[in-house]
Order: sequence, then structure tokens, then C-alpha cells
Amino acid sequence: MEELTVEQLPKSIQDKLSETIELNPAIKSLRLKLEKCRQKMDYVGMARCQHQMQQLRHYVEEEYMKQNLTFRKRLSDFKNNMSDDDQEILAVNSNMVILLADMLETSVMEINEVFTRNNPAWRVEMFDRLQALGRECADQIRWMSKETDEYYQNTFADVADNITLMVRNKVKSLLRRTYEHNRKKG
Repeated sequence: MEELTVEQLPKSIQDKLSETIELNPAIKSLRLKLEKCRQKMDYVGMARCQHQMQQLRHYVEEEYMKQNLTFRKRLSDFKNNMSDDDQEILAVNSNMVILLADMLETSVMEINEVFTRNNPAWRVEMFDRLQALGRECADQIRWMSKETDEYYQNTFADVADNITLMVRNKVKSLLRRTYEHNRKKG
């Protein structure tokens, strides 16, 4: 197990942590002091405020890491004490999560491309939220992909594309059947 650093976290988590730090009352207070020093051209005071802000950021990041993600573990670290069946369940489901996250990101991106193509001003809040979730998923996938080799990544990409196409075709079939059923019914 290696110790995890903030820089190794997915970008979405880094962004949330930065946002939390910026909302910290002590940071806000130091930012106001910094602005006053800037107005007075008090360069020593500015340097002191910036140093204190940096120290506070570092402290908050360290506390976050201690509380949440102190060590980075590979799936293989957990497998040692598992039965073969549990290892298979872990492997299959963790890869399904990655595949589903990839499908979410791709689908929402295509939906938003359709909106943009037809009217750049069109926005649907649900899809904006899903797009943000899709970005977060993509960050997580990139982070998780660091633990795999190039062969796995290329194979997974090919399989993911094929499965996405298969799911898309199944959904089209479902929509056609539902349309036919409703047309006959009504």
C-alpha cells in the first residue's frame, strides 16, 4: 500500500476539496486581510497572508486525507483473504461499474451534442446534472485506469464500445416495441 496524496485524487474530488477550502471562514478572513494589504501596498502583510492561507490549505488537505483516503489500495490488496467466488464478484462488478460510468458519460455527451446542434441555448437541468456526474465518472475511470496495463485498457475500450452499441440497439428495440404497442392500443 502506498500513501495517497491530494494530487493523485480524481480531479472532481480535488475540485470539491478546493471549493471547501475556499468557503472556509478563516480563508475568507485572510482573503479580506490580503486585499487590505494590497490596497495599502503592504507587501510584507500580503506575503504573510498568502503564507497563512497556504498553511491553512495544506492543513485542511492533510486532515481530509487522514479522515478519508489515507492509503491507496489496489483491488488485489483486498483479494488475498477472499474466496474465489468473492474475487470473481469483485472483479466483475468493479468492471461493470467502470463500463456503466463510461456509458453514462458517452450518452449524456451525445444528448448535449444534439441539443447544441439544434439550438445552443437549449438546456435541460437533468442532463446538465448528468453531464457533471459523467465528468466525475470519467475522472474516476481515468484514476482507476492508472492501475491497469495498456492491453487491458485497449481491450476494455473495444469491449465497452461493443457493449454500448448492443445496449443502444436493445433500447431502440424497446422503443420500437413500445411505440407499436401504443399505436395498436390507441
